[in-house]
Amino acid sequence: MSEDPEEEKKQKEIKGLLNKITPEKYETIREKLMASGIDNAKTLRGLIDQARAPALLGAGGGAARRALCAERAWRVRSVRRARGDRAGV
Repeated sequence: MSEDPEEEKKQKEIKGLLNKITPEKYETIREKLMASGIDNAKTLRGLIDQARAPALLGAGGGAARRALCAERAWRVRSVRRARGDRAGV
């Protein structure tokens, strides 16, 4: 994962939430993920990497994981544009 203890903590929180996702729990987990501090490219990439692995293996909740990644990426890009940061995510 990461040598940054704060990033490591974020990634563990993300993993714990993704492991609990089901279609029935999607909204609750989505809200928790949106509030979890995914505000930079490194953390977003970690979310995407963690969400894709189970989704590619066909585990339950794959569509929900992909939707969460897409929404989070859109929000990170929106914040970066508002700040005037042209760098891509």
